[in-house]
Amino acid sequence: MSKVSICVPTYEYNGKGVMLLQNLLDSLSIINNRNFELVISDQSVDNQIANLISWNQYEYDIKYCRCDKLPSGNMSYNTNNSIKEATGDIIKPLFQDDIVNSPSIIDALYNVFEDESVG
Repeated sequence: MSKVSICVPTYEYNGKGVMLLQNLLDSLSIINNRNFELVISDQSVDNQIANLISWNQYEYDIKYCRCDKLPSGNMSYNTNNSIKEATGDIIKPLFQDDIVNSPSIIDALYNVFEDESVG
C-alpha cells in the first residue's frame, strides 16, 4: 500500500501559528489509518513551531524542515518545499489553519487513487 504524505506549510501567522498548528496536529490524531507521514515546512522567523514539533507526543510520523526562503508567509514556496521533502506516493496538502474531521481521510485518499474510473 502506498504511503500518504500530508504536507503542511507553516509560519508564525501573526502570533497564531503555534495555536493553529496545534489544532491541526490534534485533529490528525483521529485518523484510523496511520500509513502517513506529516511533513511540516516551517518558514517562521522564530522557533515556536520547531519547539512544538520537538515536543511531539503524537502517534504518527512528523518530518520537520526549515524553509529559509523569505519573506515569511510565502505560501507557494513553502508549500512546494513541504512537497519536495515528502516521501509518500500520494501527496495531500493541508494548511496550518485546517483541521481533519474524518477518521477515514487516508482510506478515502487511497480509494480515489485506486479507482481507475477517476481522471
